[in-house]
Amino acid sequence: MKKLSITLAALLLLVFVVFPAALHAQVEIQTRKLRISDFTVKTTKVVLAGSDIFNVSLQEEVSRRWMASPFEFCSVEEYERLREDPGYYFLVPRHLLKGKDEDESGISILSLIKGGKGEDAIEVVSVPYSPSDASSGRELIYLPALLHIIQEFAVEAMSSDQVTVKGLRGFMKGMGKARHHRVVVSGNDIAPAARGNKLIKSGKVEVLDEDEADELFDSGAQKTIVSYMVAPAYPVKGSVCYCYLISADSHELYYFKRHVIKKESAAGFQAADLKAAAR
Repeated sequence: MKKLSITLAALLLLVFVVFPAALHAQVEIQTRKLRISDFTVKTTKVVLAGSDIFNVSLQEEVSRRWMASPFEFCSVEEYERLREDPGYYFLVPRHLLKGKDEDESGISILSLIKGGKGEDAIEVVSVPYSPSDASSGRELIYLPALLHIIQEFAVEAMSSDQVTVKGLRGFMKGMGKARHHRVVVSGNDIAPAARGNKLIKSGKVEVLDEDEADELFDSGAQKTIVSYMVAPAYPVKGSVCYCYLISADSHELYYFKRHVIKKESAAGFQAADLKAAAR
């Protein structure tokens, strides 16, 4: 009887000490899914706070491609008035988010946020799209795909624990599903140390000039996946960069990786990224 009592006591301790932590984590996930379950029926306010060229492109591409929810364009002033209202979602440049640096690593980011006060605001997904200091203009070519990714992510996050927890890394399709696709990596997207990689020399990774790669993407080449790399214009040790592999025709995200830059001028696809691209 004494042994049974000790066992029961141990079980009760397990229930009250261990299970609540796991239960709390699961409740957080389920609550998050529940709280963004209205995304498709609530209005998304698209905040025009970038450069004039980017704002024009954003308006054009959202008007053509945003289908996941009702949307309206708004000014920074309107965003400031409404940002705590949970009745709206906001597609907003990172620098307008309260409590966040404009860009801690020299990168411009688009975030989809559900309105709310303080911690009640929900960051659904954030997508790096351009250097913040000196844009190359490539972001205008890849913007349609990034908008597609944001929408598809938000819709999937309404019901997927994996997407909710892992973010874009849990949302990407994976290069294992790209076996019948042509995969092209822009030479400028590759980190200097990886440009002599044996996969490139053997031809297992197809490398094209940036203009050629971008043209393939812009033309919507069928069954073709193209690289896109976002890094600071002037990286320093500790900055980050982001590597994408995106289909030109369907705009599906096949690969996404964040790297911490270990030294200046080291941004870009690393050997492991090239291995993934080679499948």
